[in-house]
Amino acid sequence: MIALMNIDIENSDKLRGYCTEAIKADIKILPPCINRSDEYFKIEINQNGDKCIRYGLCAINSISFKSSSMLIKRRRGGFK
Repeated sequence: MIALMNIDIENSDKLRGYCTEAIKADIKILPPCINRSDEYFKIEINQNGDKCIRYGLCAINSISFKSSSMLIKRRRGGFK
């Protein structure tokens, strides 16, 4: 599921369909988070120990790959 979502990360119609299918399969979709999201979708374990899909920053229409990469590098290196 995550591979399909990452392939079609710029296609919001397909992403909507994938998210619907994930919810039907009882897979939780976590919203984008400035502190936890990466450029692409990824697997994340929530507080209950369940596997979830964390929404990727590049899937947000107004955020480009370059912007999200810069944000993640700054996050890892510490904001100054």
